[in-house]
Amino acid sequence: MYSKNKIVSIILLLLFASCENKEETYKVVRKPLNVAVYASGKIMPLRYDDIKGSANAKILKLMVKPGDTVCIGQTVALLGSPEKQDQIKYLKKQIAIIEKQTQGSSDILQQLKTQINLAQDQYQRDKHNANRYRDLVKDTAVSEQLAEKMQLKALDSYTQLQNLKKQLAAKKQELNAQLAQLKSNLKNVQAQQNENILTSTVNGIVFNINPSVGEHISPNESIMLIGTHRSYLLDLLIDERDITKIQKGQNVLFQTDAYKNRQFKATVTQINPVLEENVRSFRIKAKVLSDTLFYPKASVEANIIIRKEDSVLMIPESYLLTGDSLWIKKGEDKQKVAVKTGMKDNEWVVVKNGLRRGDVVIKTDETKVNTSH
Repeated sequence: MYSKNKIVSIILLLLFASCENKEETYKVVRKPLNVAVYASGKIMPLRYDDIKGSANAKILKLMVKPGDTVCIGQTVALLGSPEKQDQIKYLKKQIAIIEKQTQGSSDILQQLKTQINLAQDQYQRDKHNANRYRDLVKDTAVSEQLAEKMQLKALDSYTQLQNLKKQLAAKKQELNAQLAQLKSNLKNVQAQQNENILTSTVNGIVFNINPSVGEHISPNESIMLIGTHRSYLLDLLIDERDITKIQKGQNVLFQTDAYKNRQFKATVTQINPVLEENVRSFRIKAKVLSDTLFYPKASVEANIIIRKEDSVLMIPESYLLTGDSLWIKKGEDKQKVAVKTGMKDNEWVVVKNGLRRGDVVIKTDETKVNTSH
């Protein structure tokens, strides 16, 4: 009969043997290999307009709401202040008044014109009398003193007439100057106001609106995002060491947190050759090849495929021993063999020499220790 201690020893021995028999293996097969450059960034509409103000201003009116469809040139928001609107109305009213006055409807112009007409009549009478008295002097019908007096009176009438005409011309000039100044003021105020009339530069939908009516915004503060619907691009940054590997037309595989465990495709369409010094990276754009509803400005992680092998021998990297060797099954036994490795793809490594398709490689404690370093 077994003692209690012997029974425990046998159980532990069986458990140990069972664990020893559980070897993790992998049968070598040929797999396609994608060699890629990592990139990260965000997803944006293919064409978009991030509507912003140019100065500190107040949101007077929002002409659209999220989800609305807009066209190029459509007014989407008004900035500024009610005082500016009142100023424009006041200037327009003043301009209308002055324009009427310059056209002769002003009381003062009418008064001057009446005075000129009267002065003109007076001058004609005085001139006629002066001429008549000059002729009478020849016939000695009147004295020369009286004739001279009539000449002086005619001269005074002429001077009065000319003064009134000068007053009329001066008044018209004054009104024209006022009109020009008012129009100039209106133009300046309207120019300022036009900067606060925000329009869309793209056809698309309104994705979001940040401020509300009545809120104040800072210069270059985003007010709303308008862009194409179900048509997107990737705005990506790549390490400066990888820029020479990137070409237009290369395929891109990307993921975004909004759709976990799903992979989407894109194509490189633009490469900015200027380094962004603050992040020591180059910026590239890629057109998304999917009509999935994405979320603008959502973060993405991407792999830009720079080389593709249709069929190579690959094994999980965790099976590889230090010094590029590994264990393989040989019937009931196992054998350690040296291999020549190549490129890696995520957790996989290419084996160029030392293995054949169908070989069974073994993951041992030695490999596990190796992969932990």
